[in-house]
Amino acid sequence: KHYDGPVELLYGEDDPFVTPAYLSSTIAALPRHNLRCIAKAGHYPMVEQPASTVGLWEAALATSAR
Repeated sequence: KHYDGPVELLYGEDDPFVTPAYLSSTIAALPRHNLRCIAKAGHYPMVEQPASTVGLWEAALATSAR
């Protein structure tokens, strides 16, 4: 059985490792996913673009709390 709750997947626009293609099997297993790209970020978006990353996390948590 797959997890069917909400999942927020964040990746850096310039990440050479974690790409939408790389995440494709993960996405396929998570029917309620949101895939979000963080602009001007590489493999560590939480360090490279902290305000954008936190903003997306906060939005996801606010949505899931409803």
